[in-house]
Amino acid sequence: DPYQPVEAKIELTRSILELLSDESKQPRMVIQTRSPLATRDIDLFKRFEHLRVNMTVTTDSDTIRKHFEPSCPSNDRRLEAIREIKAAGIRVCVCITPMLPLENPTEFGKKLAEIGADIYVAQPFKPAQGRFSASTRETALRIVQEYQWTEQDYRSAFCEIAKFLPHLYEGREGFMPE
Repeated sequence: DPYQPVEAKIELTRSILELLSDESKQPRMVIQTRSPLATRDIDLFKRFEHLRVNMTVTTDSDTIRKHFEPSCPSNDRRLEAIREIKAAGIRVCVCITPMLPLENPTEFGKKLAEIGADIYVAQPFKPAQGRFSASTRETALRIVQEYQWTEQDYRSAFCEIAKFLPHLYEGREGFMPE
């Protein structure tokens, strides 16, 4: 995630995007973030021929989000940011990865559909394989156990939100480059 809180001050990501946006040697790029700060660089995103911004939203529950991602922006702020980026003509993806317990998969699917993202991708929470920072690993495992969130619960929620998201992929295929 290039949009860590310090990015607001140092603007390293912005500087890199400026360098990479040279028309003669542009890379295909996917930016993965949880931060609404990405909206700051919409002007630079527009310079790229092949760019997509992926915004991670792991759950519809603000309570679970606060436990799992205590220092990350709220889901509402993230969804508003991805709407703004999409409205600017940039390709976007909503990443429900890893999917954490959902309070209302039907309403969550409808809310995500309203964004009109180009791609949606979901993956299950995999306790044995998850990559977490040292400060969140134990909390993440505890949340999943507390809510008794199983592979079957994930599959059921995935099927429900898929009813509203025609471009919902699962796993790696959703992270395909532009």
